[in-house]
Amino acid sequence: MSGLLGDRAEQRQNSLQNSIMANGPLNNHGTLINASNVNLNSTVKKFTSLEQSYKNLIDKVQNGENIDSYLSDINIYLQLYQNHSTRDIRDLEEKLIAADREDEIDEALLSKELATKFIIETEQNQATRYLIANILYLIKKNFTRFISPLIKEGKSQYEINLAIENHILNPLEETISQTDFSHHFKQINNFLYFLAGNCHICWDK
Repeated sequence: MSGLLGDRAEQRQNSLQNSIMANGPLNNHGTLINASNVNLNSTVKKFTSLEQSYKNLIDKVQNGENIDSYLSDINIYLQLYQNHSTRDIRDLEEKLIAADREDEIDEALLSKELATKFIIETEQNQATRYLIANILYLIKKNFTRFISPLIKEGKSQYEINLAIENHILNPLEETISQTDFSHHFKQINNFLYFLAGNCHICWDK
């Protein structure tokens, strides 16, 4: 059985592009034409399998079914994102300063702290850990696919922020709105800074 978050061999190589979600490959069909003209329907559509998979996992837990095959993959991804990337050793504050985002430093540091605390507090809830692992994966994946190219092109901070809203924050908030995770919607933004703080994403070239 393929892991919920990807083929094990690919995970060992830290290859996120071809990861396998619970119901099959996670494909992107939306194309960013410009920061103000985004195909939101396709962006939201690609997250629907996450919502269903989360509900299926909850059912398995409630029915006392064995979920060991899920847990190893979940833990692989959580460990990957909780560890500091060796490719960029700057801390969160340094990244924000480099991207002319000094005004975000206080909020960013608090958000990273809240995300870290939330991940620790939910260690015993495997369904929630599954959702967190997938959310982190999707933030990283869509940031790399949609946001990083805009940064490299020198787009304005406004355009980059709008693209983050359209390709990351809004679609994920829409997805979890139909789950019992919905009251934790603020964590999605916190997870963004959490990934940046652990050097998996950044806002400068």
